[in-house]
Amino acid sequence: MIEFITGLIGLSIFFWLIALMLFILWIWMLIDSITREFPNPSDKAVWIALLIISFFFGLGGLSALVYFVAVFLRYKRTLPESKIKITEREKLLRK
Repeated sequence: MIEFITGLIGLSIFFWLIALMLFILWIWMLIDSITREFPNPSDKAVWIALLIISFFFGLGGLSALVYFVAVFLRYKRTLPESKIKITEREKLLRK
């Protein structure tokens, strides 16, 4: 009986850790969608709305995973030229 109870406790801890990791991923993807510059401004609004609405329906982790695969991994962030420090050697290599 004790083995059964400790197994249930271990299983519940495992699922709580997964839920915590998905929540952290959801926050990370929400921040990324807010700060990312999309080619189409309506894409930004759609992703933010999708992430927020899905959170209230209990699907925040799923929408964060979809955003991670569809946007975060596919499109790399680029910094504006003014924020990139280019050395003289890199300038020569670009020519």
